[in-house]
Amino acid sequence: MLIHDSSKSLQQQKFDQIKALSDFVLPHPFYRQAFASSSAYLQSHTPTLVVGSAGVGLTTLAKHLEMMFPQSLFVQASFSLPPQQNWRNLHLRTLQALYDPDEFVQDFSDTQRGCRVANLEIEEPKKWIGKRYTLIKLVEKLMRNLAACQKNCIIVDNAQYLFSSRNSNKFFEDLSYFNSLLDSNINYLLVGNHELLDLSFSPIEQLCLRVRQFDFPDYDKHDYQVFQEILDGFQPYLVINEEPEMQDVEFFQTYSIGRVGILKDWLVRAFRLALEHNDALVSKAHFEKTALSTDKIQHLFDIRSTNERKLERIRERSRDFISTLTSSEKIPNARKAKRPYIR
Repeated sequence: MLIHDSSKSLQQQKFDQIKALSDFVLPHPFYRQAFASSSAYLQSHTPTLVVGSAGVGLTTLAKHLEMMFPQSLFVQASFSLPPQQNWRNLHLRTLQALYDPDEFVQDFSDTQRGCRVANLEIEEPKKWIGKRYTLIKLVEKLMRNLAACQKNCIIVDNAQYLFSSRNSNKFFEDLSYFNSLLDSNINYLLVGNHELLDLSFSPIEQLCLRVRQFDFPDYDKHDYQVFQEILDGFQPYLVINEEPEMQDVEFFQTYSIGRVGILKDWLVRAFRLALEHNDALVSKAHFEKTALSTDKIQHLFDIRSTNERKLERIRERSRDFISTLTSSEKIPNARKAKRPYIR
């Protein structure tokens, strides 16, 4: 509810309410399972892919893991760079997450002075963006400073941007480079969309054996009771003078395709529109005006269907392989290689 505070302007009060809604975190129904599985992989120092659709809470999960595991560090991969700069940019962002920007121009021998909690809002120092350091030297410096700050795991959000799957040669180079990073004492937990599934069937055998995968599922599109509980969680943050009109669960479920992230962005838009017009409540009309277009919803549904088919093919492939291994039929043995004759 909009409470009039004489010490703040009405505009500031509206801004505070919008910020409160934007900052509110409502976990995915499968969040506990995802957090437990990811935590187990982190504790066992196992390289892991956490794969899910946009808006299900992947970034929230990654940030929560960093909070719960002080030896980990949260970094977001950039999507606006040429593919050949992605890894270099990731290393720069990781260093930036360790140190205040002023510390970048200092001698790194005094590492304890610069360690801090990750803050990615700061622009990258110009001295580090140029080609002053080769990639190898940059990685060496990164590893030294991660050790000095007692960090042993990097949690990479939007990790799909690190792998150029459209170019087969570049994709193989990215896989090889990532595999080489795993030779260090630093573990990696990659969080991203279904493009990361390509890593699970990497042509590099060693990478396939090293990396584990956890699928962050979407909501059941027919489970309206779960979605009603989600709407009830957001409702107190949408009150102006009266409670918002949020009784049509199917409407909200459809136009958010059942994802909390998409739903929250939509609620923020509707709430801001109602405040701008000084309305007493957020009505159905506000939600309709700020909903995603039908074409965009259809496009997101198509992507979701494609990802579901891709996951099902992977599961079917695994089931067939397990069935083959457990079959009563004998698997033909490969011809034994002759032992070389040694004098």
